[in-house]
Amino acid sequence: GSALWFEMSRWFFLTSLLFLGALAINEVRDRSFQTVLNAAIKTVLEDTSSTGCLSKVHHNYYGSGSDYPYPSDRCTAAVWPTLESIQAENSTIRQAIDTGRIVFGAQFPSGHDVFNCTQDASVTDVAVYSCAGYDQDTAKCFIDAINAHYGSSIKVYWRYSEWMADTNMVNNIVYNLLGYQFDGIFASMTANPFTTWPAPWKRTMRVPRSSLVNFTCPYQAGGESAAAGNKASPVPLTSAAALNTSGVIIAVEAGTSMEDWVVNYAPLAQRISLTDGSLCVKLVLNGTAHAYLAPHLNIASDIQEYGSDQLHKVAVLTTDSYYSIGLRPTWPTASGALRHAVPALATLLVPAVLALLM
Repeated sequence: GSALWFEMSRWFFLTSLLFLGALAINEVRDRSFQTVLNAAIKTVLEDTSSTGCLSKVHHNYYGSGSDYPYPSDRCTAAVWPTLESIQAENSTIRQAIDTGRIVFGAQFPSGHDVFNCTQDASVTDVAVYSCAGYDQDTAKCFIDAINAHYGSSIKVYWRYSEWMADTNMVNNIVYNLLGYQFDGIFASMTANPFTTWPAPWKRTMRVPRSSLVNFTCPYQAGGESAAAGNKASPVPLTSAAALNTSGVIIAVEAGTSMEDWVVNYAPLAQRISLTDGSLCVKLVLNGTAHAYLAPHLNIASDIQEYGSDQLHKVAVLTTDSYYSIGLRPTWPTASGALRHAVPALATLLVPAVLALLM
């Protein structure tokens, strides 16, 4: 009745004010963080020599015959803000300079040990880890550029997405970013796919990832490929078209652009979506799946590790994606505010409507 309508309307109004107020404050905090990271990415990308930081990291993991996939003309307008302007506001980057640390979230499906992580006991207010790996060393290139420009001594730390609110690893890391568990996401993330967002009434809705996460300019050209193993398949897996065959089993990581590709371009195949993307190749090697999808570099690394007699590349599937650092959303314009607010506020409005209909 009218009493219920009044209570639900008041709940929606107050919750909306809190939601918008929190993100309005956050706009100041993370807009300058994005600006600084963009400038750092631009600076590092400009050094394409074999002695550049990104080239050295890439060659260390993939060999000197594999060039770092520089995204051309994707980060050209970035400018370093002055240190005085950073110190004048309560921003994430100012806190990083003051505390000497930036904490990135990454997908550690098997825990911190998979990236040779050790907890830093000197940091007592939160559990953070020092890690080694391709993403970890790449991130250090950008933070080193910030330190060189501002004379700071920021160290990169990492945290695992420990709050498993969703069985999807990619969705979970977004929840943790918005919940201030870390300062940014550094996990070969693209802006393209949809994210499953929890609604208050225990249902979910799919929203574009870019409506929940703000992205820096790209630091690496991405794209996905498919690889197959020795399991006998209904048809020879020698092309992307062959994957769209009834009886073909494809393993993908859930919530990623690879999963979207199978849904859109290989609907006849049987799809196995895994929370832990690193297990996809294992399913192919043990004969559970015929093929799996992964970023180009992962496919090349897997073939090198397991041998061409165990895996072979099927096809390049996409070449137009780019990896960026994910940050909490910033709303510099009214249109941007609406773009970010509508999907999230919808999760608040629908319960009120449903309550009136019940």
